[in-house]
Amino acid sequence: MAASEVAAFHTASAAEFQERIVGARLVWEDGETRYFADGTFSGNAGDKRLQGKWTFENGQYCRSGSIGGKKFPYACETVKIGGDTVKFSGTGTTYTYKIKK
Repeated sequence: MAASEVAAFHTASAAEFQERIVGARLVWEDGETRYFADGTFSGNAGDKRLQGKWTFENGQYCRSGSIGGKKFPYACETVKIGGDTVKFSGTGTTYTYKIKK
């Protein structure tokens, strides 16, 4: 097992989100996303363009945007980081990404 697979996950603070996620590439099976210091994000999910705006409020990551031109609603999620992995959880779903600088 790789070290990142056994690392304990903890809830990220706004400062850690800025340090670890902003400027990094978050990569998964069929896409990637980049978060920028100006509060925007962009990337792709398969052949669909992903873009939107983000903030960090009350200890949670909050976002709105679109994927493939279809808007998704504003929502806030808990962010947990363990090693080089980040998990975004909210509204009954969890998305897991590898953090690449």
